[in-house]
Amino acid sequence: MIAGRVERVRVAWLTAAAVLWGIGAGVSIATLWIVEPHPGQLPGAMLSLGFDSRAPVRVLFSLIAGTFGGAWVFQPLIRRIVHDSSSRSWAIIATGSALASGLWLALADPYDPILVLFVPPAAAAACLLARRFDADFTPRDIILIPTGLTILAAVAAILPQLPFAIATAIAAALTLTVRLAVAAMRPAVASAYAFIAVPPALLLLDRFWIGEALLLRVLCLLIAVASPFVFARLLRTPPARALKYVSYPLFAIALVAAADPAGAEGMLRLNLFEDGHWLLPANEMAHGAVPFRDTAPGHGLISDGLLEFISIKLGAANAGQALLLRAAITALLPAAMYSVTLAATGSGEAAILAVIAGFLITFTGTDVWTPSNAFELTPAIRALPSIMALAICAHALRRRVRPARAFAAASAVVVIAFLTGVEFAVFSLVALIASWLLLPRAERRGAAIGAVAAGGALAVIVAVVLGAIGALPSLIRLFVRDYPRLSEAYAVPVFHWPKGYGWLLGFPEVGAGFFSPRIVWMLAWFAITAVTAIALALRRRPSRITDPALALGVWVIVSALSFAEREHVFGMTVVVAVVAAAIYHLRRWRSVFALAVVAAVVIVASTQRLRLTVTTLQSSHVRPKGFVEYTALPRARGVWIQQDNAMKIAAAQRFIERLPPGTTFFDFANQPALYYLFDRRCPVPEFGGAPFWEPREHQIDVIQRIESDPRVAAALVQFPNRGETSIDNVPNAVRTPLIAAYLAARFRPAYAQDGVVFWVRRR
Repeated sequence: MIAGRVERVRVAWLTAAAVLWGIGAGVSIATLWIVEPHPGQLPGAMLSLGFDSRAPVRVLFSLIAGTFGGAWVFQPLIRRIVHDSSSRSWAIIATGSALASGLWLALADPYDPILVLFVPPAAAAACLLARRFDADFTPRDIILIPTGLTILAAVAAILPQLPFAIATAIAAALTLTVRLAVAAMRPAVASAYAFIAVPPALLLLDRFWIGEALLLRVLCLLIAVASPFVFARLLRTPPARALKYVSYPLFAIALVAAADPAGAEGMLRLNLFEDGHWLLPANEMAHGAVPFRDTAPGHGLISDGLLEFISIKLGAANAGQALLLRAAITALLPAAMYSVTLAATGSGEAAILAVIAGFLITFTGTDVWTPSNAFELTPAIRALPSIMALAICAHALRRRVRPARAFAAASAVVVIAFLTGVEFAVFSLVALIASWLLLPRAERRGAAIGAVAAGGALAVIVAVVLGAIGALPSLIRLFVRDYPRLSEAYAVPVFHWPKGYGWLLGFPEVGAGFFSPRIVWMLAWFAITAVTAIALALRRRPSRITDPALALGVWVIVSALSFAEREHVFGMTVVVAVVAAAIYHLRRWRSVFALAVVAAVVIVASTQRLRLTVTTLQSSHVRPKGFVEYTALPRARGVWIQQDNAMKIAAAQRFIERLPPGTTFFDFANQPALYYLFDRRCPVPEFGGAPFWEPREHQIDVIQRIESDPRVAAALVQFPNRGETSIDNVPNAVRTPLIAAYLAARFRPAYAQDGVVFWVRRR
């Protein structure tokens, strides 16, 4: 009876897959009917639009015929592979996947009916022929997903003109073929381990750092298809630790790096406002300014200026070189996400799938203007220490081995987080405290002593160093007294549900929100908050399974403070990690696990991000649309600058170059990067735009500094950045009326060109 039930399930699964192929075939064939009007066509809407009026009926007939044809045509193949008692499970799954790919191919490229009609059946037939082969598939074979992505990237990079759908089909075929061939060699270890060198090979396609020679692309593909055969012969013991701690983390870094537009464009892009937050302090420190006392890093010393200061001291001569160290450290964010998922689950496979999901899922409606994935929404430099501290806490809760050492390390990293990004340090500190409370009572004392000792010792060392250079009093004043108050000036509207999605505010409609990039991140935060609250309320004793996920959930909950302050959606990397950990642990309940996996696949299985990645790899030395390289100013070289901004930099240059040597200007237009580009000193220490000066005492301090500084020869009153002349549509004169009145009284208009306006000091 059980065998009969299994056969029925398999027949139903393969029939459903065949129907999906039929639908895809119908979609692809339907495109053939969208043609010009036939001779003698009667007047009507279709004729006025220039289409054959028979197309709608033919399209509908194609869809119906394809659907029913798929269900019936493949029945002999389906029943043969199912009723053959020697058929392996992998062959049945592969056959169904091959047939179902017909719909995916049709959606990816509906205008290639040859590909859709013949490739999936051919792949299914190949699986039928190999159905009796024992391929020895195990959960470790999840490595085939990174392998397939690596092969896809290499094929796309080698053959730039190859359509996306065909490249994907080739990558899938090569991956499965190599895997079966390796299994035929009967290696001493599980066949999946033979692919250990393939995922890191994707690093060879990181053209921004490695280069883009054709040899590197060919080498990447060669490693992907040849190295498994080499390792199948060489390996005698499973390299589980190397796979978990080397191969997968390197692939995580390479996956995001390979999709970075800088690889195709050849240079980083410069944002005059955002990048000014670190270029300005770096320029000041390079001239001898003391951080916090003479120049104020707004988010944290490490994230706002220290990295660029190091680059300048090492010889960086322009913005492109100065930003390289930041770009290099930013590339580590995917590895951090991998680490936190690994810490919560102990599974390298679950962790790498989380990274791939974070890369593929697209979010919209955030503070970032363009559709973005989890990594693009997260400020990597500020988030890295916080996420690593969280990973250490999750690891301690799951392993319960020497928690005192783990919490000592986590608390030390939290101290570093305070120097990197204060808000992220708060997230990790709250998660650290929550993790400590989740420990068994017998282990809390040792963990507390370790955390206080290590974190306190490092904090004292940092305080002594900052005190020695005269930065500590200013740091305390800024982060304890000034910056919390200034959040009022940067606050934006409170959370609201998008009006266009009001129809989702009910059941079961709200479930559709998880499939909408506009609101999936909102619902995910609410779901994690609710589940975490329920789990904590019902928790009776420590659990190595749920406690790490609870620590991650607490971090996600607190990360919403960034959204409350500025509509920043910073927590999506950890959100995806939480979901991955939950699905991983649900594997014990197979039915629930199956539903969770299906939902996750539906959410993640978008071709858009993969298509964009393939397009990026197939492009070379492409100047981004609307950007130019500005070479007339030495420090502006090495980066792409928005075209309109480049024109305004040229206008500003014509004025600034006429200023006497040793003089500078006061920026009242919120463009801090200009101080670095023109190598001019900033006359005020706190620069984050006019909102930083809004309190009356701050305005008075700014006025006194300008008045007493003879180097300030001019004031930049207007510099539209991408057309914007204010922050949050609030003019600087409204934010800081005292400064505006002072400038009007002590300065006079002197220069206006291309929207750039300078005033000079009255004599």
